[in-house]
Amino acid sequence: MRRRLFESEEMKKDIIHQGNLGAFSMADFKLTNKIRNPHSAIRISFTLIELLVVIAIIAILAGMLLPALSKAKSIAKSINCVSNQKQFGTAFFMYADSYDGYIPFASYSSNTSPLWCEMLINADILQAPTVSTNLGIWNCPENSEQYTAFSSIIDGNRVSYMGCGWASIDRTTGAYNWTTYPYFLGCKLPRVTKPSSLYAMLDGIHYRFDTWNQTTGSPPFSIGIITAAYRHQRGINMLFADGHVEGMKGPLLNTDANWKIPLN
Repeated sequence: MRRRLFESEEMKKDIIHQGNLGAFSMADFKLTNKIRNPHSAIRISFTLIELLVVIAIIAILAGMLLPALSKAKSIAKSINCVSNQKQFGTAFFMYADSYDGYIPFASYSSNTSPLWCEMLINADILQAPTVSTNLGIWNCPENSEQYTAFSSIIDGNRVSYMGCGWASIDRTTGAYNWTTYPYFLGCKLPRVTKPSSLYAMLDGIHYRFDTWNQTTGSPPFSIGIITAAYRHQRGINMLFADGHVEGMKGPLLNTDANWKIPLN
């Protein structure tokens, strides 16, 4: 290529020197020009069909990628929820360690307040959120309905997690009815014989199982299933009495072994 370019340049010089430009045609000049700059003759362009094909390919790739990104985001939120419930499990154990083995009760005898939340806060184990932008472990990331922090009292409807049980304690006398509702809330931990299978807390729409949600069946089975919130790709996260958390799909197991603590 260099030799040919050199010869062409020499040819032009000779012709110009001899004053014989007529013998050197315009085609020869164009050829020489192409040899000198081979890219000058290349034109890059797309037809409308080619552009549409490229756009269609990009759209297909985006359609394949977005669901994967959405699923990854949901998984990340579920992991955050698991972390929240594990912290609640630790808080329950810390409370029991300081209060003769007892887990906080579901409510006062009047059934008007989420007592287990208050007991953990009053014992300086957990802090109540003070701003709606930072609800901390009280809010499941997938719970879009919870948007307001607690005010002067704890609002049970603003808690993303439902404690298992509804044993209450009398504010004045200290009497409690745990033997009537022998579930996790209000129990004494040494009485839990199978902690790895006993439900302690789960994603829910209320702070505890409550009788106003019952339709059929004996408590807390129908109640638990009705108030459970299947936020995580149609599944829930469940804290067990030994402190581990599992993701569960489908209806909750509603046998006594999963909910009830033996009285003897």
